[in-house]
Amino acid sequence: MSAAATNAGDSPVDSNAVAKALGAVAAAKETESLVTPATEASRFVLQGVVGNASAGSALISIDGKTPKPVRVGDVVAEGWTLHLVEGRRAVLSRNGADLELSLPALPLPATLNKKAP
Repeated sequence: MSAAATNAGDSPVDSNAVAKALGAVAAAKETESLVTPATEASRFVLQGVVGNASAGSALISIDGKTPKPVRVGDVVAEGWTLHLVEGRRAVLSRNGADLELSLPALPLPATLNKKAP
């Protein structure tokens, strides 16, 4: 293996720097906003929401740990901020990327699950 190949494997590639060097800055930023939430989504689990978009809170579990309450505007983890709560969802934001968390669907009431005779 050559020295150049060994050195290239020692440090991670900065995708944004490569995109900028190739003149695709806008595309790199757009791609980053799409990729980042997808890779981060599995870290966060929404357990509950209270309030409304501007004055709400969410109960969020991070990395499988005990859920903690977070208010709109507060940092959730590593730069992710709780941007809004609405209905049964919460939206986290980081560097222009949004990540939507939703509560699981509610089960149908037992009376609606039964078929008529």
